[in-house]
Amino acid sequence: MEPRKSNSISTLHKVLIVCEDSKSAPFYFNALKNLHSSQWKNRLDTDVASGDSSAHLSVVKTAQRLADEYKKSDEQKRGYDKIFCVFDMDRTDTYTQAITLINRNTNFAEIKSYPCFEYWVLLHFTDCHTPFDACHKVGNKIKTENKGVYDKGDASFFNRIVAQHKEAAERARKREENPYTHVYQIIDYLNEYSQLRRT
Repeated sequence: MEPRKSNSISTLHKVLIVCEDSKSAPFYFNALKNLHSSQWKNRLDTDVASGDSSAHLSVVKTAQRLADEYKKSDEQKRGYDKIFCVFDMDRTDTYTQAITLINRNTNFAEIKSYPCFEYWVLLHFTDCHTPFDACHKVGNKIKTENKGVYDKGDASFFNRIVAQHKEAAERARKREENPYTHVYQIIDYLNEYSQLRRT
């Protein structure tokens, strides 16, 4: 992804989301952007990207590179206000190094899912508390809940389910053990800065 040039008069809150994979998570967050395009207009400027590999450290390094490139292209030199690094926790080979880098950047945040992002997808269908020991089993559970259909490479699938993100977030808040996901924290953050929650 090439960082976009910003207008010098821009007051948008700028957010970058960097995912491990190049399919399900980016497709989902782009679907979320499309769903709320009218509400986010003139409030949020959100970019979605994939890490150079699925390793946690690669995700953070990709985020750093994109952040540096964007700041150089930003006429205000303000850069991104918030950067989310989205991690699957079924593999943790480089997690410690990744967290060390994240902690050096005050505008970075980790978003973990165990075993993987697909659990967040599953919560759009059902409030599942069953432990998982592999990501493909979460995919199989999604198929069970969705009449045998789940293709993480099908962007239209995520366009169809993303409207249920509020239900998924409420379900996710109750989980801190296998399985769990913190993707709802991104939803909460975007809601706050886009003023989607109106009283």
